[in-house]
Amino acid sequence: MLSHKSNKLLAELRSENILLLNEFDHLQKTTQIAQTLCSFLGNRIPQSSIYRLSELVYNSSKQYGYDPVLLLAVIHIESYFKTDAKGKYQSGELSGALGLMQLKFETAQEVAEQMELGTITKEDLLKPEINIMLGVGYLTQLVKRFRNFKLGLLAYNQGPGTIKSNISNKQELSVKYYRKVLKSYYMLKGIAKKSSASQSVCN
Repeated sequence: MLSHKSNKLLAELRSENILLLNEFDHLQKTTQIAQTLCSFLGNRIPQSSIYRLSELVYNSSKQYGYDPVLLLAVIHIESYFKTDAKGKYQSGELSGALGLMQLKFETAQEVAEQMELGTITKEDLLKPEINIMLGVGYLTQLVKRFRNFKLGLLAYNQGPGTIKSNISNKQELSVKYYRKVLKSYYMLKGIAKKSSASQSVCN
């Protein structure tokens, strides 16, 4: 029978092993995300930005239970991975949407309050760590509200009021945005698979 001291040591070793496994999983998955972005973007954004984005996407995907490649697809369609992106309507007029996940300031303020993050500024939305945190948080709220990922994603793009009205009035939903995200997802998923197999890294 193990002594109290031996039991304590065994528990500590198990705890350390769990931490090491978590760290390995974290490193492996962030590297896979970075490899995917490197293969897709090449030298269009700095390597340091790729690794930073990979870390942020991994953290959000783990927190909310998303496939990280799906979050990359949303960011791709929203901003093409440009941190300073400013959204425009088809007319060319600025829409007010900002950053990687193209959040409007009023929406971002509401989400920040709900997440108890305090006051934010428009400049904050151009910071990847804030934009992604609020963007993924908002998307998750919409998916929960509509109890459906497809509807939540459409609401993210068109506004929850528009989707609710279309459903209430039994009007056909525009699914163009959803299809664009799915197309990007499968494309990036294919790149991720090839990058993982070749073990390619950023040059």
